[in-house]
Amino acid sequence: MQWEDSLKKVLAMDWGRMICRHPTPGGRLGTKQDVKDQLAYMQNLRAEVQKAADAGKCMDTAIKEVKLPKYATLTNYEQWLGINVERYCLLYSGGI
Repeated sequence: MQWEDSLKKVLAMDWGRMICRHPTPGGRLGTKQDVKDQLAYMQNLRAEVQKAADAGKCMDTAIKEVKLPKYATLTNYEQWLGINVERYCLLYSGGI
């Protein structure tokens, strides 16, 4: 949840544009809406992984099954989804 807390702290700051480590679509500077969208993605992903963990599906099955098509247009969605699911599985298994 530290990841989500960090995004909330960024949203609380006074800023207009952000230079992101992972570029936003088209390589443009980031906006507060980009951060809000990323936070929503993480919160929704956490909820889905929690369901998978509760069903005993973490880790390999969750990585294969958890999908959030609503967020498929996010930059690097496909490339990072598996590792993001893995991180939340580790959280729910007490690994991190």
